[in-house]
Amino acid sequence: MFIFTILFGILAFFGLIIITILNSMVLVGIYYFFFKRARLYLDMQKELEGLKK
Repeated sequence: MFIFTILFGILAFFGLIIITILNSMVLVGIYYFFFKRARLYLDMQKELEGLKK
């Protein structure tokens, strides 16, 4: 029974590591997506202002 408890603890630890990695990937992906979108919007706005002149 003690061995099962240790194995379960190791599996839970690896599960927490995987959840942490996935969470950080999601946060970085959301940040990168919005940053890329904002840059595209600003570049498009500059081009439109350049065409007006």
